[in-house]
Amino acid sequence: MLNVISCLVHYSLHGTMRPRDSPALMQIPLMQFLHSCTWISFPPSSSATEGCPRTFLSLWLNSSRRNFRNYFEYLKRIREEFQRSKKIGNPKWAMKLPRHSKKESTGDVSDEEDIDNAVADLTQSAGKYIDKSKLLPKGVISVTCLNNITQGHRFGKLAIRAVQFHPERPVLMIAGENGIISLFEVGLPKSKESFLQDICFKNFPVTKAAFSSDGLKIIAGSRKQEYMFSYNLLDGKVLQLRLPKGVTKMNAGNFALSDDGRYMSVVTRNEIHIITVSSMEYIAYSVAPRYVISTQFLSSSSNIVYAMTENGEVLFWDIRKAGRLKSFMDEGVIRSTTMRISRNNQYIACGSNSGIVNIYDMSQIHCNQAPRPVRTFNQLTTSIKHLTFNNDSQILAFSSNIKENAIRLAHVRSLKVFSNFPSFNNHIGKPTTVDFSPNSGYMAIGDEKNFVNLFKLNYFERY
Repeated sequence: MLNVISCLVHYSLHGTMRPRDSPALMQIPLMQFLHSCTWISFPPSSSATEGCPRTFLSLWLNSSRRNFRNYFEYLKRIREEFQRSKKIGNPKWAMKLPRHSKKESTGDVSDEEDIDNAVADLTQSAGKYIDKSKLLPKGVISVTCLNNITQGHRFGKLAIRAVQFHPERPVLMIAGENGIISLFEVGLPKSKESFLQDICFKNFPVTKAAFSSDGLKIIAGSRKQEYMFSYNLLDGKVLQLRLPKGVTKMNAGNFALSDDGRYMSVVTRNEIHIITVSSMEYIAYSVAPRYVISTQFLSSSSNIVYAMTENGEVLFWDIRKAGRLKSFMDEGVIRSTTMRISRNNQYIACGSNSGIVNIYDMSQIHCNQAPRPVRTFNQLTTSIKHLTFNNDSQILAFSSNIKENAIRLAHVRSLKVFSNFPSFNNHIGKPTTVDFSPNSGYMAIGDEKNFVNLFKLNYFERY
């Protein structure tokens, strides 16, 4: 019986083969993970090792969604029958995803239900912010350095340019100049394999990569190419995304996605182009007085774009009102390097080549043409490479890729740096990029030599 099941699984996992001239090649040595799933049995001579984990990841990510293909539904019924016969439960990866707070609107939903849902969401978020136990203490942060999840899966010593946690599943994406995007499962015991898959791009050194807002796709860009790639986690398909003809001096390596997944900003020298993610349709564009080095959509509105120029000017622009730009100058800056806005839209952090990070109150920059920073961090002395806030805006990470261990974590509420990070025992290398998991339980740091350091932030219990 199990041999029959494995034949069915083998057929479904292969699906349609990738064309030989495809721009990407996927390599996924995940058979140990598959063999650990007791409802799948592979004969010793099975050829199921060829490409099957691609669809396995699709099933893993899509376990709670209703839009299964027919063979997915059939496999689900086979699995459930096997579990009932053996009296075993679902494996951890097959547990249902938590329901989204934002539901898709349908014609059958009444206005009263919409109001009730809105009130429920409001009271839940209010309770989260009022609860004092949610406030991170200042001074010292409890951090545990975890095992190296990339061990055995490093390709060369080229710099890592992007690390990002999946918005729903405990999965970490790593992308670098070697043209490889890797996925790892986090939170596993040391004895278990964390590696999930690689997506390889030929002649495409990845300088920026990000999950889509729904977590179903990865969008990658490169400063060396005039196009981008979109990788679908459900079916493993890779699409080449050509930027619209209106985007001149094309450079797909500097882009940003809006939180709602509608828009993408692409920077080419001093031009900011706004494109729809779904159809790559040209929406709007603006010209800055100097080269633009960083952009970000406001988390509360995808119509508002912030941009920083190399001379320290911060511009904010409503894409519905073409040509109307407001701005302020970052205080004391010689050359700016990066910018980041907190998720709660309370602060904006500006980094410079001198290692200085200025923090501004967002409420002040709109009513004051020359706002003063509420805090200046000067703990680093080399050029700031990366800035990022955690999702509840209690932590700011700022780093430089010039020196080893050049990273600090700041307590946002008190605007003071945690004194114990990094510790003398931490060897972080020259950090290039940082990210926090959705609930701040984990922090990942990529460096110039293709290493990723993974930390557990012990104050936060959830992924």
